[in-house]
Amino acid sequence: MDVKFFIIILYSLAEVSRLVDRFFFKGENKMNIIEEIIKNQNNDDNNIFEMATLRKSKSNLPVNLYLDDSGSYLRGGHSPRIKFQANKGDHPNTRGIISMTISDDPEIPIDDYKNKTRELDESDIVQIKKFVILNKDNLLRLCDIEDNYDFSDFSMDMKKL
Repeated sequence: MDVKFFIIILYSLAEVSRLVDRFFFKGENKMNIIEEIIKNQNNDDNNIFEMATLRKSKSNLPVNLYLDDSGSYLRGGHSPRIKFQANKGDHPNTRGIISMTISDDPEIPIDDYKNKTRELDESDIVQIKKFVILNKDNLLRLCDIEDNYDFSDFSMDMKKL
């Protein structure tokens, strides 16, 4: 069994267990569990296991990045994106990650991202955007499931600021 698949299954089971505990032992009904699972399917944190971590020490950025190397954006029903850590910690921390589109004009597709990125200032966001623009073609290749381009290829081709 593929390790990524196994981790996703374990994460899903833990999520279901948490929801069952929350609803069955707090007087809620079964429909609320189903609604909660459906609502959480498109949560940015749910598909983080399908992404490769690019440490800030390798990219020269102020934050760790999470790069889609499995076409997970297709399941999310949106355009290709990278995700970045909402703090400047050295170790990967997927709590509160922020999405950014991969394009010539990268955008953060949520309105209140500044509330989630209190440790980051606007110059940090600008650096991440510049990195995405500079590496756009290779980032798009990385998330294309039809392309055999993988994270090791991206690491070798990556342009640093």
